[in-house]
Amino acid sequence: MAKSNTKSKSRLSSLSQIVREIDSAADLDSALQVLVHRTRELMGADVCSAYFTDEARRRHVAAATDGLSSRIVGNVQFEFGKGLIGQVAETRQPVNLDRVPLELEQSFLLQTGAELYQGFLGVPIIHKAQVQGVLLVRQRQARRFDDEDEAFLTTLATQLGSAIAYAKANGEWCHMCRPG
Repeated sequence: MAKSNTKSKSRLSSLSQIVREIDSAADLDSALQVLVHRTRELMGADVCSAYFTDEARRRHVAAATDGLSSRIVGNVQFEFGKGLIGQVAETRQPVNLDRVPLELEQSFLLQTGAELYQGFLGVPIIHKAQVQGVLLVRQRQARRFDDEDEAFLTTLATQLGSAIAYAKANGEWCHMCRPG
């Protein structure tokens, strides 16, 4: 119990620090880089990525990553309802898997050239009942993320949802998500 309480206090302090860093970022892209880097680091994950929902093109587009090649940003995308990212967005619920079935990751593997990651935790990014995207972490080894991990990632996704809505309202929406 004491170890869990210490983890909770540390996470709460880290969460406050990340929110301050995101708030002081110059723009949305900088805020995203802070978010994925610090989240990956704090959760001890191999990868942290944010995908934005592009309603006009009915897809989810990689907007930021730490742990995968930066070339995926703007290039890796999933149609609505496809893969784990589509499942998280469509159900509006976290998906937490200790062993990801290969058939759910076929498109991810083909698009990224990455290896199969076993552990997966993805949460929807929602603002005012609208799905804005998906925030996720991946682990090479089998890992079921705990309830505190899920709560931490969900809180960050909520914060990100507000930042995305603000960026859309101010015309700062990410370049890869704009209709071409």
